[in-house]
Amino acid sequence: MQHLPIETSLGVLFGRDCIYLDSEEFDEKGQTLTLKGEINGALVSNAPRKVWIPYAFKFKGVVWYQKRDLDADWTWKASFEERKNTAELKKYVGTIRHYFVQTDDDLFDVLCDSYQLEFDEEYFRSGV
Repeated sequence: MQHLPIETSLGVLFGRDCIYLDSEEFDEKGQTLTLKGEINGALVSNAPRKVWIPYAFKFKGVVWYQKRDLDADWTWKASFEERKNTAELKKYVGTIRHYFVQTDDDLFDVLCDSYQLEFDEEYFRSGV
């Protein structure tokens, strides 16, 4: 399995305390998984700032996902990454991709068509 950290507009997200999860919602009709919470600005690779940044991950075209408790074994490179050549991914054909999100307490593996990561625009306007 390949672990490919994803470069967001904040940079790469690192560490157990980087992504805090406040809510999760799965819309079965739209096949969309939405994770919301805050990102610890001190733990991003581009211009780290000591602020909390509200976010929303939206995974679209979800064909499978799982949520697990975070265990002590750190076997990944970043808190948000794409995974290639996984056993789960091999069960599907087409443009399905495997994304991994590690929050403060939970791990999410998501097989889907695409994702969007949205940040609170006030964070970018404020220049904090």
